[in-house]
Amino acid sequence: VVAAMAAHGQDAALHCHAAVVLASLAQGNKETQAVVLAVGPVEPLVAAMRACLGGGAARAEELHASCAVALAALCEGFPEGGEQICRIGGAEAVIEAMRLQTADGLVHERGAEFLAVLAAACRSPSPASGSVLSGRLAAEAVEAVAAGMSSYAEDADVQIAGCWALRELVLTGGEAILELDPGTWADAIVNAMRRHPAKSAVLERACQATAVAAKLGDNPRSQLLGLGAAELASRALQLACKRDRKGGMRVGCDALASLGLSADEGSEEVAPELLEGGAVAAVLQAMRTQPQSAALQESGLTALASLGRGPAGRGAIRQAGGLEVVQEAHRFGLASSAALLRALEPEASAEAALLLAPPPRDETRV
Repeated sequence: VVAAMAAHGQDAALHCHAAVVLASLAQGNKETQAVVLAVGPVEPLVAAMRACLGGGAARAEELHASCAVALAALCEGFPEGGEQICRIGGAEAVIEAMRLQTADGLVHERGAEFLAVLAAACRSPSPASGSVLSGRLAAEAVEAVAAGMSSYAEDADVQIAGCWALRELVLTGGEAILELDPGTWADAIVNAMRRHPAKSAVLERACQATAVAAKLGDNPRSQLLGLGAAELASRALQLACKRDRKGGMRVGCDALASLGLSADEGSEEVAPELLEGGAVAAVLQAMRTQPQSAALQESGLTALASLGRGPAGRGAIRQAGGLEVVQEAHRFGLASSAALLRALEPEASAEAALLLAPPPRDETRV
């Protein structure tokens, strides 16, 4: 296959078929990937993509999408594959194809999927792969993914792949991502939820991306909150409850937990967007829907702890019946419920005492 690609450098149709075959051959395990990589398929795949970057080439979109799939198969869960692809210029070729191929959403979908797989592979504990997708390259990847999501805002598959890629790139890119304007990629994540309010797969990938992005710091978190992420994540969580999607409930809770964080660990202020956007009610609904799922209860407790850092948040939790939900989780044996329970119970007791106390005596009456 590699020899055929090298011998027919201008045959786009052949390269499309070859990329599909290479992707199929590379699937399985690291041993299989290593065998395929040893034959040298990355160079002809990258060369085929670069030959069509000028635009106008027949089957250019199909070729770029097929090559991105093949490159993803060569590095999925395999750091050595990711290192080789980056060293030869595979990541740059995919990013450039995403920039130039604006007539077909498939290029952006497959390109984003490749970048997600590559970023995950580069986080694996391999000495050689630790820095291959960082700095400028990671930032360029984020920009390309966000641009594709904006261009194909109504394409659910592009949004799913894009949110997945943004999550993995943010986890891998480190400080380089912070140097970008967070509004660019934060807007892409939030718009994915806004444009596809009934698509569970989009909402869940967007919640995963939100959970990671909000942990980058106060600035990205403020951007997400200002764009409406809290209300949209709460709606996504409610939809997951309605459809009984346990995974969707967990990622929804994770997103709201991250949005409630603060760089000041001692701060007791919770963003009003969270309390006004239905976050507390959505988290409690999820915990009530799956009372026997320890993993979901843990995610819910983490979210409630984040939302209940101050008096206003704790008041909202108690008002929505959250004390009983946390008590039930505590009886279930979840250790993380203890601190939240201690924070909620004294204030609840004080409120109850005020309600039960007799009215003050009117000294003016005889």
